[in-house]
Amino acid sequence: MYRDFKIMQPYLLVLFLATSVILSCSDFTRNITGVFFEVSGSETNDLLVYQNAEGLKNSTIHDLQDKIYQTKLLGDIFETRIDKITNLLETTSGYLAVKNISYENQISTKFMGISESSDIEKRNTAKYLLKNEPALGGVYFTLPNGDVYLGEPYSAQKQLPRLNFADRDWYKGVSKTNETYISSVFLSASTRAPATAIAVPVYQDDGKIKLVGYWVGIINIEPLWKNIKDHFLTAGQDLIVVDHDETEMFNSGKYNYTEIQSASLFNENGKANVIDRNNATIRILEGDIVAISYPIQMHTHIWIVTILQ
Repeated sequence: MYRDFKIMQPYLLVLFLATSVILSCSDFTRNITGVFFEVSGSETNDLLVYQNAEGLKNSTIHDLQDKIYQTKLLGDIFETRIDKITNLLETTSGYLAVKNISYENQISTKFMGISESSDIEKRNTAKYLLKNEPALGGVYFTLPNGDVYLGEPYSAQKQLPRLNFADRDWYKGVSKTNETYISSVFLSASTRAPATAIAVPVYQDDGKIKLVGYWVGIINIEPLWKNIKDHFLTAGQDLIVVDHDETEMFNSGKYNYTEIQSASLFNENGKANVIDRNNATIRILEGDIVAISYPIQMHTHIWIVTILQ
């Protein structure tokens, strides 16, 4: 259960606005004398102290700003990485080799698409993407109806449990918007690990009149976020990431996912489409755990990055 606080002191607000950081905390229906914060009168060592929150006791305003900056940094790093992958997929979706679907009549459940020796040019383009972007676990081309045309690595394509993936969030999103779409987290059909997909519509010509299919990159979430955590988090800190469907896509304290679960606890923006990029949220959770959350823009969606300490 949360114990949230609304920061009212004008001088704190001025300080945080000056540094482009706003601490946004919601009210908690509890006796205000039971949970509070106070600020010392020292100009050189202003203390922001939460009663019963050991992690913030004796922390200076500067320390708190550092923690907020750290959360923002992690979010920005991930957002930049996803933007890079999206740009790669969008650029290669315009290649003639990707637009070619001349082997369409060879699709079968025997290969869960076309054979390994078919449409080598498109396969080589997919292999190029996989080689140059380690976060990509697979690259697929599907027909407009959601049937798999081909996938790389081929070993992953061949062992797919089914041919059609029109029920996936990435397919519903890209087919509805006719624009690049970043999906919510799901358990990959090939790896059974948490993944998200970036789907790009592919047209026969630049007029975008005839849709020939979708160019889809599957991102392995766990190794990507684990790498960020290992390089940027200190001992005693954990990282939780929640997608636009309020689903937990990464939790550094839990590496073995057997199912995808809700984590609405950490979704600060609900299903908002617009966010304040300078806005961070600080809350105290059960057990005096301090949670600092920051929103990131994933194309048309908003995800939440939270550091626990």
